[in-house]
Amino acid sequence: MAIRRIVFLLLLASVPLFAPQRYSTVASADTIITGKIRWTSRYPWFGGWRLNGEITVAGSLYSTAKPPPIIPHRFLCSCCPMWPPPNSGWMQEEQGIWFLKKSGPSWTSAGECYEPGFRPIAELGEVRAWLLQRNR
Repeated sequence: MAIRRIVFLLLLASVPLFAPQRYSTVASADTIITGKIRWTSRYPWFGGWRLNGEITVAGSLYSTAKPPPIIPHRFLCSCCPMWPPPNSGWMQEEQGIWFLKKSGPSWTSAGECYEPGFRPIAELGEVRAWLLQRNR
């Protein structure tokens, strides 16, 4: 279990979110919130694994509209192998920063492939600095 979490974190770390060439995840987000997710389902789907959950919003850093207190979240992990299933349970353990795009009645990751739109809350300062720089 811990090995899968480490591999997932290494994948996230291998593509730095705030490197100049990687601003697309942040820039393409319709809303950037802090909150905690509760996964409700996870199943294989055409093109990858579908992960569904609900994010309880703690705060809003950026949004095109006021986010509701609970946001339904859908993510298709198109780069995840078909077996074993992706280990996403660790994201439920801590509050994080979520980069989301509106997708019908729910929201999805502003990232692609294996990027669920989640970053650790420890990166909050970097996100705020990037948002301030973008709004200048």
